[in-house]
Amino acid sequence: MDICINTLLEHVDAAAQPSIDRVIGFSADGCTVILINIHREAMPRGCDRSDLDQRVAAGEMRLLNKDPHADLSSCEDEIPESHRKRRDRAWSLIKPIIDLPDGGAFKPKKRGPVISRICRETGVSKWVVYMHLRRYWQGGMRRNALLPKFKNCGSPGKDRRWTEAKRGRRRDLTKLKGAPPGVNVTDEMRRLFRLGVKAFYEKEDPKLTLRGAYDRTIERYFNDGYRLVGGIYTPVTPLAGEVPTFGQFRYWCLKEGDADQTLRVREGMRRYNLRHRGLGGDASAIAFGPGSVFMIDSTILDIYLASVLDRKRIVGRPTLYLIVDVFTRMIVGFCVVIDNASYNAARLALENAAQDKVEFCANYGITISESEWPSCYFPEQLVADRGDMLGKKTNQLVDAFGFQISNCPPHRADLKSFVERLFHTINQLLIHSLPGAVRKARERGDRDYRLDAALNLNELRKAIIYFILQHNRGRVEGYRPRDFMVRDAVEPRPIELWRWGVENRSGHLIKHDPEFVKMNLLPGDEATVTDRGIRFRNLYYTSNRAAADHWFATARQEGSWSNNIAYDPRSTSHIYLRLPKQAGHERCDLMAAYTQFAECSWEDVTDYFTGLKEMKESSRTSDIQNRALYHAQIDGIAENAKAQAKAALNGESKASRIRGIRHNAKLEREIERRAALGDIIADPIPVPGKPLPSPEKPGSVETDDGYVGVPTDFETLEQQRAELCRNQ
Repeated sequence: MDICINTLLEHVDAAAQPSIDRVIGFSADGCTVILINIHREAMPRGCDRSDLDQRVAAGEMRLLNKDPHADLSSCEDEIPESHRKRRDRAWSLIKPIIDLPDGGAFKPKKRGPVISRICRETGVSKWVVYMHLRRYWQGGMRRNALLPKFKNCGSPGKDRRWTEAKRGRRRDLTKLKGAPPGVNVTDEMRRLFRLGVKAFYEKEDPKLTLRGAYDRTIERYFNDGYRLVGGIYTPVTPLAGEVPTFGQFRYWCLKEGDADQTLRVREGMRRYNLRHRGLGGDASAIAFGPGSVFMIDSTILDIYLASVLDRKRIVGRPTLYLIVDVFTRMIVGFCVVIDNASYNAARLALENAAQDKVEFCANYGITISESEWPSCYFPEQLVADRGDMLGKKTNQLVDAFGFQISNCPPHRADLKSFVERLFHTINQLLIHSLPGAVRKARERGDRDYRLDAALNLNELRKAIIYFILQHNRGRVEGYRPRDFMVRDAVEPRPIELWRWGVENRSGHLIKHDPEFVKMNLLPGDEATVTDRGIRFRNLYYTSNRAAADHWFATARQEGSWSNNIAYDPRSTSHIYLRLPKQAGHERCDLMAAYTQFAECSWEDVTDYFTGLKEMKESSRTSDIQNRALYHAQIDGIAENAKAQAKAALNGESKASRIRGIRHNAKLEREIERRAALGDIIADPIPVPGKPLPSPEKPGSVETDDGYVGVPTDFETLEQQRAELCRNQ
């Protein structure tokens, strides 16, 4: 058996406490091994080498690999100066003994005189010298074994026995003015402390501080009874020197309590998991390559927008959806709507993730290459929260596109940390620099930031596209390095990681026909075919099929009917007619009379028509008043005419009134003619049956200004008309 200096040998017997010897030397012939017990106040002793080998072979002793004193060796720079001085002073005492030739330090007769001489010269006792020698040998014969063991002082891990005498440092007031020294914390007090912590501190609501819990504990468990104050039982607290102090309460709470468990109970598991749990893992490890896992989430942006139709009108704060690839951190899709977070808005973000980004950016006047934003795919797995993508509707996405949807537990935004962090970044780097941004530190007297709203929805989308392009080509700080990044010199940039992943870890991206994606992700509704066009939300559309099949003429003759459509909430330019008996769909374009609403969002159009309704509603009072005035005016004319007609009848019979209607009409026309010509009728109106007085012949009557009236002979005209009627 190989036994050398510092070998540890444990005695295998029935003793309750282990007995371990350390080999600290050999005799000159090697037949005797010098041992010392490392636990007791022992001194070196000799043991026959052959006997030791037999005991080890018989299993009575075994070799140990772990040295309990190995922690004594530490870096020299980490040892305090005072400890090094103590070590060096102890070493100076025992060094003459250790340096004795022929193993003299292990022989009592040789080391005894040296120890006596050292004691005479230095004035220390033999007990001190033997203590340092023993610590040196038991600690592995290293100088650092002589370092002071202050960490073992004070019975660490054991509670002190309490007596009547006050433990600890005396208070300053006790020293100066003889104030009460305080109380020792007993086992009963510690039990009451635990009850107080459980009752007052480990509560989610109301949340008391530790000081507040101490006050309530003293009032509840250390009172001397109660008294009625204003009809309320009020605890009577003892003198301050007769109750434990807050320092004692805090000491025992921290010592006996489980801080982590207290935090779980106090904050609740939801807040604990979100804000306080340990972060030792790598969230990106769940993704093997591009498209393995996408994460989707939404937030309300800190900005107020103006209407596309009228910038004077403020439409509110938009909702932003982001979809992020976990492996590359690339933003693969987004959606901005003036609406609350919903399943429909999430589908629009998914539609954008599968859309050709070159074509998409061109719609907003931005020219890019395919390499600048290469994502136009669906993932293997989509991680969402339980709000938008939870329900039976999501099963349709799984059946249609073939990817899985995983929902995080409630209130665990940290499980979608990559997309959540991007919300903070986009607000900080983009949104807060735009007009109309929300200023949370607004004070009284500051300008209302809502009045600064200037951007409309399309302009905000354009700004976010520029932000996404910058993010995708920027460096991702904090990306944990992978082996391939070192081997292939891949920078932690989304574009570079995507390129490397597509080349080396492909097979996770899912591609579908763009028209198929559009029809399965755009929300559906019903439009009405009318004689004016295909009406949808107060706008009218037309299509080639509607014109070829004369839909609008048919609707005028037979009545309107409804058809299922799909529409893009972000644009009113087109709707898509679903064909019930044929595969596919047909695009319907906005009619020319409504082109002012082209490229607007449906929120703006709805808001515009809602504004018209509000204007109509606000003018109802004036309309009612105008109609009342009109009715009063008409009624006044009618009543006045009825009164004059009644006065003019003067006993006239019904037959006589009806008999001369035709002649009366002639007279009335003549009166209107003369009034139109400016003639003044001085003669009274003729009665029925009598001819109307004829005016003077032309040239016989001349007005003052030389004007000659138009000749008229009504009798001749009547005779000619009567003769004509007889001939017919």
